[in-house]
Amino acid sequence: SQFTVSVHNPLCGDELHLDFSQVEGGFLIESMSGESCSVCQASSGLLFHKKLVWSKEEAERQKSVYSEYLE
Repeated sequence: SQFTVSVHNPLCGDELHLDFSQVEGGFLIESMSGESCSVCQASSGLLFHKKLVWSKEEAERQKSVYSEYLE
């Protein structure tokens, strides 16, 4: 099962799309796209290149941390 998560930073206008697939043990970032600054590209690139598999709980935690950052 694959799905896309899109995030938009209203402070600077960054927009990022992460394509995930469900794998054994959680979720894997398959690809990413969007328009963003070099800092956003670098940080999201680290997530993508590490090929992290997140559990549902960790994915929810990361979403919460990112959402708090944007407030």
